[in-house]
Amino acid sequence: MFISVIVPAYNADKWLNECIDSLLNQEYSFDSYEIIAVNDGSRDNTGTILDEYARRDPRVRPLHQENKGLGGARNSGIAAAKGEYFAFVDSDDRVAPDFLSAFATAARSIPGNADMVIANFAPFVNDKLLPPQPNYGSEWQNQPLNAENNPQLLLFHPSACIRLYRRDLFTETGLSFTPRSWFEDLHLIPRLTVLARNIVYTPAVTYHYRRNPESIMNSTRLARNIEMIQVLEELLDWFKVRQEEEKFRSELEFLVIYNAFVTSSVRIARQDPRHPLLSDLYAFTERNFPDFRKNPYLKDNRFSSRGFRLSFNLIERRRYGLLRNLFRLRGIFGS
Repeated sequence: MFISVIVPAYNADKWLNECIDSLLNQEYSFDSYEIIAVNDGSRDNTGTILDEYARRDPRVRPLHQENKGLGGARNSGIAAAKGEYFAFVDSDDRVAPDFLSAFATAARSIPGNADMVIANFAPFVNDKLLPPQPNYGSEWQNQPLNAENNPQLLLFHPSACIRLYRRDLFTETGLSFTPRSWFEDLHLIPRLTVLARNIVYTPAVTYHYRRNPESIMNSTRLARNIEMIQVLEELLDWFKVRQEEEKFRSELEFLVIYNAFVTSSVRIARQDPRHPLLSDLYAFTERNFPDFRKNPYLKDNRFSSRGFRLSFNLIERRRYGLLRNLFRLRGIFGS
């Protein structure tokens, strides 16, 4: 099984060596994978670093392009990839030695191989690996799944980087990453999940993401959170066109609750509890799902942590100032 690992890199020279080294030190067969490293218009030494890796190791294939954003860089990598399967790794993260072998083993665990594999992941801070976040349990492990029979798959973390994809998922559907730089995973991954004929989940913790103070979750560019509403509106419209909005209503409702009502509101309230976008996120949720407070996943510990539910309750009462103060005391909701 030949796998193309696509690594978008923009001004990534600080962490790039650690990322590429982790991919070169895989337990997977040397000649069964390639690394498509996309230098997305970097202004630092990213391009030079990638060219040096390519000179030393034939598995590394650099692409140099003008800046197209994270989604655009991933699309360029897909277009150049040779693999039967794709995986994505962000340039400031790293992977475990079994990153590719765990994916391949899971994909081969069902007849005809899986269209998608979902693995587990964990954050790290200063080289200390923290507990997996989240860990969905073993009830779905190594069995063929699909969204029709297992709609909870839509609620697994939408990160593109914790999945393996059969090439056909992109070529046969015509789907690709949106070139926007925020929330592009949420825009695409639920669609691919619905279209995948069979999906395998493995609890293997193979992807390690760096908690970065410059990440979207911590960004002070609050006005850009309007893009969350835009992404979710487009996602809901896609399900409406397919006449599947009612079939997946609870799951779509929870995606809006999780990503707009809570996560984006937390991101904003931590910086500015009076920001007007907070009201917009609240109104967007209530307009699309008037009964969102009764969503069954709010009581499901696999998808709704204690900290998440506390945040939900404070936001529901519009206690944004108290929410900010709680986060100043300690982190209660992810990264």
